[in-house]
Amino acid sequence: ENLDHSAHAIWAHLKPILEEFVPNSVSSKVDTVHFWSDGPSSQYKNRFNFYYLTELLPILCPSIKRSTWNFSAAGHGKGAMDGVGGALKRMADTLVARGIDIIDMDSFIKNLKENGTTINLYKIGHADIENFKEKPKSIPRIPNMMQQHQIIWNASDKKRITMQNLSCFSCIQQDVCSHFMTKKRHVLINNNNSKCKLKYPDRHSSNSLSDAESDSDNSPFNTNKNITLNDYVVIKLTGKKSVRFYVGVIISQDAFDEYTIKFMRKCGKGKFTFPEKDDVAEVSSSDIVDVLSQPSLNKREQYVFNENLEQYNLN
Repeated sequence: ENLDHSAHAIWAHLKPILEEFVPNSVSSKVDTVHFWSDGPSSQYKNRFNFYYLTELLPILCPSIKRSTWNFSAAGHGKGAMDGVGGALKRMADTLVARGIDIIDMDSFIKNLKENGTTINLYKIGHADIENFKEKPKSIPRIPNMMQQHQIIWNASDKKRITMQNLSCFSCIQQDVCSHFMTKKRHVLINNNNSKCKLKYPDRHSSNSLSDAESDSDNSPFNTNKNITLNDYVVIKLTGKKSVRFYVGVIISQDAFDEYTIKFMRKCGKGKFTFPEKDDVAEVSSSDIVDVLSQPSLNKREQYVFNENLEQYNLN
């Protein structure tokens, strides 16, 4: 019933599963958890998900000392979870064909349980998802994140994550993987002293956590502009010594006004193409300076915009 697929919604769904399988005790023998998923930037492969990994996992599962999040290769994301979902949908289809009405989440869970499903079902309501919708004032951006396939977190360095482009479970504690000879990158993902607020009672403490500040009201971007998927936009990227402008198309958006952009390459006055190798990155709403009209496609398969873009000195 709630179509939110952002990082905070992911963790709202993970909470009951972690509570079910990881005993809530520092003396628990469960000290490692591995997550597997595909890699959509709007859901799993983004800095907000990694922030929740560093902030919420120690709260929900205090015995966990290390964790990895592993991303399947593009186009290879089907796994056991898809089979479980498919089995539930087929069972629901069978019940509907028998004349049983399934009109909402409650009737879905009720009818499947009454008909003998052995799959554990949890109800995640709108309020449960909203309870996780907190973020700190700033989370550092992670360059080249789309090329990474394993995120490693250790309780000994709670504020950082380690990234590498291939998954290896034997070299979690090492800076260089001896099996694939890949060098790992260490990223400070959580440099905020305030903690993420959980609006539900903590399983092991009645003390509430300090609220995380939101910077949504401080964005210089004109929020009156209605930005939607597939919009073509002008993006401003600020370097150490220069500011550059680019044109791209929005391919996804999360709940925190973070956008995934597929960048274009300038090939003439007002003309652009997409490079053979996709150039994709996350930007915030403050980086979007203009929303363009839909371009036309000329005979050379170049995208032509009606706007005068010379003012931006586009790259």
